[in-house]
Amino acid sequence: MDASVHMQIGEVLKILTNGVNLDFLNGEALKLIRNNPEEASKNFTEFLKNGANIVKAESRLIQINRSLLFNPKTLFNRKVWSSREDEVRTVALTKIDLNEIVLVSTLKKGETRISHEEDLKRLKRKNNLIRLDAGILMTLLENQNLIPEKWKEETNGEITFILFNGTFLRKCKNNFILYLYWSSFDKKWNWGYNAFYSDCCHNTLSAVLEVK
Repeated sequence: MDASVHMQIGEVLKILTNGVNLDFLNGEALKLIRNNPEEASKNFTEFLKNGANIVKAESRLIQINRSLLFNPKTLFNRKVWSSREDEVRTVALTKIDLNEIVLVSTLKKGETRISHEEDLKRLKRKNNLIRLDAGILMTLLENQNLIPEKWKEETNGEITFILFNGTFLRKCKNNFILYLYWSSFDKKWNWGYNAFYSDCCHNTLSAVLEVK
């Protein structure tokens, strides 16, 4: 990069910084940037390449078939399993734009892991976030070609696990959280579940919608 381009970049960043309306920024938005610096940097680069104009993604609207109820007893072929919807706002959704789904972490600065139970408590305190449920997860698994490509990306060199914690699984008085992940080994999407008491790390992100 020659000196003139480097100087122009400095001038552009100064213009953008001075022109930011701080009234429209909130702690949640800033936290998303801090927790996902690589993605934030990539998005900001695309923003600058487009002349500081927002690049609007084409809508990717899918229908959620709510008549097909998620039934773990059938899924696992065992009667000991049950499920409970914990996010009434997501159950009401019959369609969703995949571009509007945000993957978030509740880890605080300096933390490396917390329990799924603590992660859930923190998410519930954020009323602007709608946690996605098992019905949406099952719809994505049935239409894997629609799952955003960026969800395949690893987090700091490790598999990214995407939580759908609007639904709980329950077995023998224990609660479990559903997750989705991309297997680079067999080149396909898989799903699984973790107990509430198990660890939620830097590569464990929750699939949510932001209430605007």
